[in-house]
Amino acid sequence: MRGIGFNYGYDIAEGSGAIDPLFLFPDAENIEAVGGKVVGMNVTRKIAFGERRINLILARTKAGVRIDFNYHHDTAIAADAIPFLEANSLTSKANSLDLADKLYGLKVEQ
Repeated sequence: MRGIGFNYGYDIAEGSGAIDPLFLFPDAENIEAVGGKVVGMNVTRKIAFGERRINLILARTKAGVRIDFNYHHDTAIAADAIPFLEANSLTSKANSLDLADKLYGLKVEQ
């Protein structure tokens, strides 16, 4: 065991004015110039809120964008994971929905 966490992912069918610019990479023309074609893109961020860490991954898909929230806690001892699980099991999903709204203006239908 190296860590424990919670994962919440949402598929967004339509583009978002706040998300679309994140996928405008300055090397896109260079890749095409050498005969390449970008077939997938991910933007990954590791965000710290005090001791709380969230790995946020935005992935461009054929259908739109996938946004994944991974709440991570480093621990090698199962007993040390219990306080993290108890403190975060009910709040992580709500926090994900709140961040999707505040960061990108996304309202996830439930």
